[in-house]
Amino acid sequence: MRYLFLICVLFLSSHCFAQLDTIYTNNEKIACTVKEVTPDAVQFTYPNETLPNSLYKNTISKIVFRSGRVQVFSEATALSPIRSVEDFEKVTITQVEGDTKGLFKLGEVSSSARGGTIYSNVDKVKDRAMKKLKMEAAMKGANLVYMAYQKTDGNHYGGYFQASKAAETIYTGVAYTNNTINKDDFLKKIGEPKLLMSTTQIILLKGMAITKSEYSTENISTPIQIKRIFNEGSQLFVEADIRGFTMPAYRVVRFDEYSFTLLAEDKNKTVDFIVPFNRNQP
Repeated sequence: MRYLFLICVLFLSSHCFAQLDTIYTNNEKIACTVKEVTPDAVQFTYPNETLPNSLYKNTISKIVFRSGRVQVFSEATALSPIRSVEDFEKVTITQVEGDTKGLFKLGEVSSSARGGTIYSNVDKVKDRAMKKLKMEAAMKGANLVYMAYQKTDGNHYGGYFQASKAAETIYTGVAYTNNTINKDDFLKKIGEPKLLMSTTQIILLKGMAITKSEYSTENISTPIQIKRIFNEGSQLFVEADIRGFTMPAYRVVRFDEYSFTLLAEDKNKTVDFIVPFNRNQP
């Protein structure tokens, strides 16, 4: 009798779910009634409610309607997942502010590059600055940068009253992501606050890049004493003691089955600490 009751409950649940539309976002599945699909957003109501809700289309991967029809949204799939700084080329650069609707703001990113001589190739200087901008965005977990400011000065050969100056490019933007980190899922992986060891540090130096814009990777064990894990807005932070840094908290950039990444910054550099879940201090 008990098993029959459970089967009936499961049947009724699946039947009710089938009578609704389903919106698939980057982080969840929403059973609802879709009211309207506009050029920018999807309007819907939750079951047994009349209050209208909306989601921007660039946060939605698809809608499965109760009729069985599936509508896929290219706005969301156009943003690639960034699994490490090595995916920096996948970061999207936009000058259209509307492209950021529905995305989660991560903060400012900036870069600059200068030619080594007054005969430097201006396009190569711009490429170097762009590469560095994308690297910083990837280290922060962003897959889109809204370009807020850009300036390029060509080579100046100088003269009797003016010194020569090599070509220079400056970029400033705002980093966004279409994914957030679920605190409960992260806590399941990490467990209680503890002492862990970072096995890899990825370092990107700030300031003017003259000859290259590369990040460096160091395989050095650094103890990280985790004290508290908390949300601030849509972002997940860890309060921890990390040697050489005095930040009040470090943002969790990403995590997978084996490790998580913490972001640290100061005036000289941006650092990603890659921390395995299962490696404690010896």
